[in-house]
Amino acid sequence: MPASNQTSITMTYAIALFELAEERQALDAVLEDIQGLKSLETDYSDYLRFLDSPSISIHNKEISLERVFSQFVHPMTLQFLKVVCRKGRIASLPGILNDFETLNRGKHGVIMGKLTTAIELSDEELRQIADRIGQYAGKMVELEHRIDPDLIGGMTLEIEGTRIDGSVKNQLKRFTHYIVNQMQGQTDLAERFTL
Repeated sequence: MPASNQTSITMTYAIALFELAEERQALDAVLEDIQGLKSLETDYSDYLRFLDSPSISIHNKEISLERVFSQFVHPMTLQFLKVVCRKGRIASLPGILNDFETLNRGKHGVIMGKLTTAIELSDEELRQIADRIGQYAGKMVELEHRIDPDLIGGMTLEIEGTRIDGSVKNQLKRFTHYIVNQMQGQTDLAERFTL
């Protein structure tokens, strides 16, 4: 399935749950459930495969969902999981959960950014960077931090569809490209004047 189609499906489900939770004044409870359910993809992938299996009846999947989650999640969250299961969209659940969180951040004027650095940063350093970016963006910023030693130094930032690459690796790559082009230009110039 094309990524854009998958994205629209996950966002459609996320919007439906988000709006219903807001309408029924259960947004905080459902958000807490969503944050807890995000561990399903990594910690309980076998369970997700079970729920996605065409050889298991929908009835048995719903019974399983009821047994596993009824004591731990808001009834709206449980009903939503059953709908996702019934519609055969369990494989889309991680994307739905992410989109739900994105909607919640948007409601509160918060944007998400991905910061990659060559070294570990302290919580204070990350907070300062997020605050500084937030000043420019006019919104609160939450950063997902990743470490990539291949950057050598500096950082890259992805936020609202924009990528800023201030890494040493990128600067070296651009400098190398510049030098090669300059050398190529000199070769071309020398060839023009050679008789």
